Amino acid sequence: MAHVTVLFLPKALPRLQISPETTATRGLPDIDVESERFNRTFRIESADQHYASDVLNGGNMHTLLSLPPRTWRIDGADLLLIGGERGSASQLLRHLEALATVAHNIPSFVWRHLGR
Repeated sequence: MAHVTVLFLPKALPRLQISPETTATRGLPDIDVESERFNRTFRIESADQHYASDVLNGGNMHTLLSLPPRTWRIDGADLLLIGGERGSASQLLRHLEALATVAHNIPSFVWRHLGR
């Protein structure tokens, strides 16, 4: 059973999913960002490539690459971290801190222009 950690965002944003790249998904079309390492590690899915690139800035790519590969999703006003087994309280705190960092690193213009 996968563990899901959710952080509620101040506004709803368009859907964006970042999931680990696998041999089954390698070569399928997805969004590429400026980091080759990030592109090799993750699969990026969004209806808006510019939005995905804005959210996946240097700070957020660094945060996601610093953790074991997991699925991250913005789904409306929810920011989700999906994967891994249910862990300890300290692991939950690390996940919440990572989610808070990702939310904090979303540029203000994204919130202004796309937030609902």
